[in-house]
Amino acid sequence: MSVPFAILRLVLAMVVALDATLAAAAPGDLHLVARVDMPGVEGRLDHLAFAQRDNLLFVAGLGADTVQVIDVGSSRPVAQLPASEPQGLAFSAALHRVYVANGHAGTVEAFEGSTRVAIARNLPDADNLRLDDRSGLLYVGYGRAIAALDVRTLAVARRFALPGHPEAFEVSGDRVYVNVPAARAVIVLEQEAGTTARTWHVAPAGGNFPMAIDPAARRLFIATRQPAGVLVFDMDSGQRVAELQTCSDADDLFLGGKDQVLAICGDGHVDVIRAGAPNHYEVSRRLATAVGARTGLFVAASRRLFVAAPAREGRQAAVLVYDVE
Repeated sequence: MSVPFAILRLVLAMVVALDATLAAAAPGDLHLVARVDMPGVEGRLDHLAFAQRDNLLFVAGLGADTVQVIDVGSSRPVAQLPASEPQGLAFSAALHRVYVANGHAGTVEAFEGSTRVAIARNLPDADNLRLDDRSGLLYVGYGRAIAALDVRTLAVARRFALPGHPEAFEVSGDRVYVNVPAARAVIVLEQEAGTTARTWHVAPAGGNFPMAIDPAARRLFIATRQPAGVLVFDMDSGQRVAELQTCSDADDLFLGGKDQVLAICGDGHVDVIRAGAPNHYEVSRRLATAVGARTGLFVAASRRLFVAAPAREGRQAAVLVYDVE
């Protein structure tokens, strides 16, 4: 081996090592800190909720008809709540209640501990839940509509008709932003009037299921499945300002901090999306998780991301816990 070639190899090795060091230190890294197995929980897992005071994580075991309750401190399941195809979950710190949307039963139930304290019926295919502290209402997507429920009694305060089944939605100010995949659109609702203010089309893309918003930057993020990507809208004008390719089969998006969005994908990855120049976004990190793990929850207070991994051949259902830099 000639001397120049040996020097070249040494320089290349130093560059690779430097790149690896910079990557390890870059913001947006995710580090696996725990795996919480859920023995005997079969089938699909859906959405999650978190009780900060008690350090409890709730996981919708859609396929097992249970809500799993996990003590995050000890990294173990400690209880379960009965359910009927649970899909959406929400937790009220003020009332110390967990809310469960049951798709098969068409209900929303409120639990204090293991005791059911309220129920709303006639909500076929009850799905995602969102608590709105501003209005004191609990919103649920169901059928071809969204209902606003009183947080204490779960009485229906108002309903919003939609052109298809609502998937992820977000409440911001006096508006509700709703993903309706059947319409290939985001429907913008006025809370007080109960009317549709705007329709933002995502076509030619489709499969717009998850959503996240950045109220400070006035940006709304939509993940699509056909093709796999994220669309970024200006919340004031409705203009699409950016789009990018991401991991596939996404079912949850979260604002992970300033200029950072986390996409959880069923192909077995989490993408960390970062903003660079105005209206320029890119995937800065792609982390392997588990195939089929497409839902989760980001808890900003602890900078932790929980990813729900369903049981597969030779693998128990589990929650993967990541620290987010």
